[in-house]
Amino acid sequence: MTQLISNAVGLPVVIDNDANSVAPAELWFGRPEVSVARDFTMAMVAEGVGTGIIFDGQVYRGQGGAVESLATWLLGLMRQFCVLVATVIVGKRFHPSVRQSNVT
Repeated sequence: MTQLISNAVGLPVVIDNDANSVAPAELWFGRPEVSVARDFTMAMVAEGVGTGIIFDGQVYRGQGGAVESLATWLLGLMRQFCVLVATVIVGKRFHPSVRQSNVT
């Protein structure tokens, strides 16, 4: 796909996810503070949650070209916390027979 588009427009083409595409645009065309910093993380919330990480003015993809999404990691931690809180609430609020059930 990238080669087809590149041939059609006569320019190099890269296809990437939305967060990785928006992060360099923010670096190049965004607030001056971002251009000066050159290292930042961009969080996007749309159909899902994603992050674009910029180190030294370049998109960071990690070893092998893929870096685990910071947002996905944080959401995983939040989910575990919510399950813990729900388990405590169910255990205190409902009948003893409900306390023994597994909340997931």
